[in-house]
Amino acid sequence: MKFPAGRTLWIAALSCCAFGAARATAATAPAKAAPAPYQSIEVRVKTRDGQTLAGTLTRPAGVAKVPSVLLVSSADATDRDASNNHGLYHPMRQIADTLSRHGIAVLRLDDRGKGQSTGRLDTLNTAERANDARDALQFLRARSDIDRRRIAILGHSEGALIASMLGAEDTTIRALILMASTAHRGRTIVEWQQEYAMQRAPMSPAVRKKEMQQAMAEWNERLKHDRWSSFFDTYDPLIAARRIKAPVLILQGTSDMSCPPPEATTLESAIKSGGNGDVTLMKIESVDHAFLDVSGFQNGVAYGDGAFLVPSRVLAAILDWAVPHLR
Repeated sequence: MKFPAGRTLWIAALSCCAFGAARATAATAPAKAAPAPYQSIEVRVKTRDGQTLAGTLTRPAGVAKVPSVLLVSSADATDRDASNNHGLYHPMRQIADTLSRHGIAVLRLDDRGKGQSTGRLDTLNTAERANDARDALQFLRARSDIDRRRIAILGHSEGALIASMLGAEDTTIRALILMASTAHRGRTIVEWQQEYAMQRAPMSPAVRKKEMQQAMAEWNERLKHDRWSSFFDTYDPLIAARRIKAPVLILQGTSDMSCPPPEATTLESAIKSGGNGDVTLMKIESVDHAFLDVSGFQNGVAYGDGAFLVPSRVLAAILDWAVPHLR
């Protein structure tokens, strides 16, 4: 079992399922939405180490101070829309559009080294990358048109870990939305990913055991030179989870091949154990790590309109929870 290079490990299943299919069949473009009742403002966020993060702030018109959501994407460096290389998948743009059509400003940024942002993301581990999110929060709080008392964070995958880190330390954050977040140390997740992959391949128990040993030996070797993997291997998300006091929405796809679906239940229990009484867990059927509907794939090939769009039921879950929590 070979590991993909660098940070791609965590979203290996996402890349294989969703993006591999994108090369095979392009989805039909959906019908155009109604004109957006918000402004799309080009912004620049300065980081504490001198880099510049370019992004878009979608801001509803006609209100002096609006609530806002900071979006934090998954482990691999992507542009502000979290687009794949083929442009068919852009979940952060969809989420921003959905929220801003209903009165919530949204900030989404190009990761370091992507789009118009400077720097390199592959030199940072998760804890270091969290500083970019901290700086983005400060950017929002400094704007006169943003209500600094009503700022939330939505994170996907590694972005959800970062959202939890910030939620644990910053009591002024109004709410957190955690999408496909792990609850255990990275080593546990890596072992699960390898076991899951091997269960789907025809092999004897003896061969499976040998493959598992080889895979973990490769992982141990990587830890000697890969700072991101080394942090991921030992970081315990539950420590931060127990300290979160802000309301939390946990979203987990039941067909996720990168983050074990039971992680969401463990995460929910940990947050509640810290005394947080406003925790909502939603497990969404037939949705994978990318929050794509896997019923839209046959033998790894996408079919049907909007096959690479985040389903409306996922967007509705985010919207229906966010609006009352950011009032």
